[in-house]
Parts: sequence; C-alpha cells; structure tokens
Amino acid sequence: MSERGRMILFVIGMLVLFTTVSLLVSATTAFDYTRDHASSRTNPWGTKAWRELIGRCGVETRDWLAPLTTLSDEVEFLVLLDPTEVIEDDERTALRDWVRGGGRLLLAPFAKRADTSIDGRWARAAMDQVMRQFGVTLASTTRPDGSAHPVAETAATADLSEVYLPGTGRLGLVEDAAEADQAEPAAAEVLLRDADEMPAAVRVAFGEGTVVALAEAEMLSNAVLSRADNVVLAANVVFAGGAPEKVHFDEYHHGYGGSGGALAGPRVDPSPFRNTALALLGVAAIYAIGRSRRFGAQAGDAGADRRSSAEYVRALAQVYSQADAGSAAATMLAAGFRRRIAAEVSLPASAQLPALERELQRRGLPGREMTEALRQLEAADDGIPSARLLALARQVARYERMLVR
Repeated sequence: MSERGRMILFVIGMLVLFTTVSLLVSATTAFDYTRDHASSRTNPWGTKAWRELIGRCGVETRDWLAPLTTLSDEVEFLVLLDPTEVIEDDERTALRDWVRGGGRLLLAPFAKRADTSIDGRWARAAMDQVMRQFGVTLASTTRPDGSAHPVAETAATADLSEVYLPGTGRLGLVEDAAEADQAEPAAAEVLLRDADEMPAAVRVAFGEGTVVALAEAEMLSNAVLSRADNVVLAANVVFAGGAPEKVHFDEYHHGYGGSGGALAGPRVDPSPFRNTALALLGVAAIYAIGRSRRFGAQAGDAGADRRSSAEYVRALAQVYSQADAGSAAATMLAAGFRRRIAAEVSLPASAQLPALERELQRRGLPGREMTEALRQLEAADDGIPSARLLALARQVARYERMLVR
C-alpha cells in the first residue's frame, strides 16, 4: 500500500476511534445537558412517571406548546417545571393575570440550572422573576439529599410525613409586595420545611387562583417519585383543590412547540459534536508528530453509568404500589369510575347514586352492584384494608370491561 493510502486509512481509523470515545464519554458523564425535567422523558430526571400517574387517576394530561401570552380560561391547571427557555416579560404578566382569574399553577425550579450555561442562568433568573410576582423567591442550602416535613394541615399535606429533597434548592418568602413585583398582595402559606426550617413547598392564594411552588423540580422526577412520601405529595398538589378535568404541562419552555425556532424540539447536547471537532484536530496533530505511531490506550471511564430504562419501569411500579395506600388511592379510583359510568348513561359526573343506578339498570347493566362499589370507594378512609381495596379495584375493572362492550 502506498504512503498516501496508509495515511488515509490512519486518519479514518483515528477519526472513528475519537468519535466513538466522544459518544461514549458523553453518555457516561455525571451531568446530562438535556436534564430538562420534561414530562415526556423517561430518564431519571424526567417527569413522565408522574404524568402517567395523573392519567391513571382519570385526569387528562396535555402538552402546552405555545407562549404563556396565549393562556385562556380553558386551561385550568398548568405545570411549569424548570424552564430551559427564558420566560419573557409579557409572558410573566399574562401568567399572573391568568392565575388572578382563577388558574391553578404549579411551579418548580432546578437549583443547578444556572450551572449549565449562559442560557441556563437566564432561564433560572426568569423563573425567579416569575416566582417573585407571587411572593416566593429562590433560595439554596448547603445540604443536598435532605428531607422536609409538613408544617400545616391542609389538603396538600394530607397523609404526608416526610418528603425527600434531592438537591440544594429551597424557597424563600418575599414580604415586601413592591420587592416581589406584585400588583396585589399574595397570601403565602408554607407547606413543607426542611431540617433548617427553610421552606420546601409554599402555597399562595393569588386573586381567584392558587400557586403551589416546590423547591426542586426533581422532587417529582422518575427516580425520586418513589422515595419517602413524594408520590403522595405529587397526587396532593393536583387534587388538593379538587380534581381538574385537564392538566397542562408546559413543554414550550423546554424547547418544544416552536420556542427553539424552525427546528423546534428538545435541547440537544452539543458535546458529541464539539468532541468530534476536537478529535479531528487531534488526528491531525498525532499524524504530524508521530506519523502512524501509537500513543497508548484511550482514557478510561469518565463517570458513573447512567441509569437504565429498566430502573424507570421499577420506579413507576413503586409509585403505583405506594399510591394504593389508604383513602388517596380509593378517592382516585372512585373519581375515575364515577366519570366512566356517568359518561355511559349520559349524566353529569356529580349525579346522585340512585340516578346512576336507574340509568345503568335501564341499559341492562348491574346498576345496584356498580353504584354500591362506587359508594364504598367514596366512603373509604385511611383505615380501609389493602385486601378490601384490592377487591374493590378488581370489581371496578370488571364493571369497566362491561361498559366497553
């Protein structure tokens, strides 16, 4: 083979080697640049498990893929978790007006967002401005992997004893309305505090609406949802003010739906492309210095392996297992069953049990047995035995199969 042919083979081989190592290293780094907590992500930091849990409880979930300036009364409950795109001034104003008019909003930042990039710092600063207009501000602690305990007896803290806090993010209260950029005072109530008495969850009554702010978006992530009582908190923040018909997840500020430009989509990790360019420079330097000489093995492991998708499946199973405890599971099951049978007989979900029974029997269905199961679920309390709850769940599943036919 000619000298030129050997050179070409060497360059191609080194390029392939460096590109492979670059991709492997980017997949094993401790920080994921797509760590955006989107509800479509199945990685440890995404919130798909929580969204699926809400859906299993009979509440429809949808993506919000437009600027916040287009919010309307049709949106009842909005989830805004760790935006990676900047929330503009006019969007903050529209969000405040929407809450004042009766909207229910869940806010949760990510303490490490400011460490990722300049865009990350801007996005976190914009999130702080959003929270300040409701009287809450971002704070931090030096103790990661902590826990918080309820300090108020409310529907949002029902059945809670301890909530796991995976990061250093905490909350603070802004007492001065002018400093908080509030058009009107907001009534803030601390729900959870950590060991240092720093707030980890705050509920704010603002106009006709409510805002629940959590210290860390990862309190609801796939990997954390099954820890402590986080799954109970995840259910409470949705159902505490009454079960909404729909829950919208803001994915627009995660880069979906047009905020990223013509090729809108999730933020892409640029490190493989950057490392590939460096690889090309490395190949040229190695050839110029050694002309096909080898310099030893490549660098070793760059960090802990990312968790497999199987771990996500196990975490989701644990979530459903914990949700089967006490009245919370019975309430969720009853709400979904009531909607299903009410739709079957063309009555509102708030209809009385005798009316539902009559209409079911008119359609040739066991109305008495179905409404009796519904009555027992709606009357269940925290003392209901697990075996009884499981038996009722099986009855409901059998009756729902009848409705499908």
